[in-house]
Amino acid sequence: MQKDESEMVTISGYQDIPTNEEKSLLKALANQPISVAIEASGRDFQLYKGVS
Repeated sequence: MQKDESEMVTISGYQDIPTNEEKSLLKALANQPISVAIEASGRDFQLYKGVS
């Protein structure tokens, strides 16, 4: 079967998921797609060197 090249997806909105709300995250995942952002301006993150 050949995939139609004219297919596209439109994202019509977004929701922020509260911190530590696993059930909310799973609900959002079921509706896909999801995106993740990391607040990296804090001092702890800026000094992070990775896992050895």
